[in-house]
Amino acid sequence: MASAPTTKIGNGQLPPEFVSPFKRVPMQGSHDALLALTATLSGKTADEVRKMAITLGMRATGAFYLDEVLFRKCIFNLTPLAVSEYNILDNIGTSIARWSRVILCVGLRDVNNGANG
Repeated sequence: MASAPTTKIGNGQLPPEFVSPFKRVPMQGSHDALLALTATLSGKTADEVRKMAITLGMRATGAFYLDEVLFRKCIFNLTPLAVSEYNILDNIGTSIARWSRVILCVGLRDVNNGANG
């Protein structure tokens, strides 16, 4: 069965006036993807995120591992975002954005009274 041809709107390009809300922070090594992602989402530098991660329990020297729990703690402490543990969503309509196998659901936390908005 042949599939229908698809047409990309704008030749697959973002509109010229589009400005990303995030400034990409590159990885500094081969294993610090979550540090770079945390820096990108929080608008902080990689060094600021690393200092926070160390404060929250990451090793300061030698090999380190930033797991999902420490990632969530860093995001919570550096941003107004509320984070929760990873959940498999069986309904695509419940996710806000989906890339490959990664699902990012964002909810803002009310800093004044701690409630999720």
